[in-house]
Amino acid sequence: MRVAIPRMGESVAPCFEYCCTIAIYTTSGGRVLDQVEFPLGSREPLDRVRLLRDQTVDTLICGGMQDVFEKMLRASGLEVISWVSGSAEDLLDMYLRGRLVPGTELPEAHHAGPPGGRRRTEH
Repeated sequence: MRVAIPRMGESVAPCFEYCCTIAIYTTSGGRVLDQVEFPLGSREPLDRVRLLRDQTVDTLICGGMQDVFEKMLRASGLEVISWVSGSAEDLLDMYLRGRLVPGTELPEAHHAGPPGGRRRTEH
C-alpha cells in the first residue's frame, strides 16, 4: 500500500494545492518499508493529482484541499483523509494503527524515531 502526505518541513502541509514536497510511503503489515520525497515544482493542483495516480498512491493524508480535488481523488479510487494537522510521522503512525480520521489535530511534537526502519530516498 502507498500513502502520500504533502509536507511542509516535518508537518503535514496545511494546503494540498500549495505544498512544496510530498512524501510517499510504501507500507505493508502496518510498517513503513520505504519513503520517497517528491519536490513539487508545479503549482497546478492537477499535476499533483496526476503524480498521486502515477505513483499508484492508495491513500492521501492531507491538510486542507479544495472540494473539487478531493472529489476527483475519491472518484479515482483514492482514500482521502483530509483536514488533519500535526507531525507527518505521527499522523502516519495513527493511520497505520487504524486510528486516523478526518479532522485529527495533533500537537506539533517531534517524533521519537522512524517507525518500521524507514529508508528515506529523494526523487
